[in-house]
Amino acid sequence: MEYIVKQDPAVFFISMIPDPSIVESFKKDLAENSLWQGVDAVKNGRVYYLAGALFSVNPGTKIADSLTILYDDLYKAGEP
Repeated sequence: MEYIVKQDPAVFFISMIPDPSIVESFKKDLAENSLWQGVDAVKNGRVYYLAGALFSVNPGTKIADSLTILYDDLYKAGEP
């Protein structure tokens, strides 16, 4: 966590397993932890949660879908 905070990313992609309680717990931590609050991506609402099935393991034939999701999220974030 400290490494990510130090890097201060403008956009933050998080690959999550499909367990709603873990996702909600992480979102709560982002909202309440003062270290996360100092990260540009968190301050500016540019945190994107990615489906673990597409990003945590080899997506195989869904690689095009995975790349489209990343592109769309970056484009919305104003990144080139």
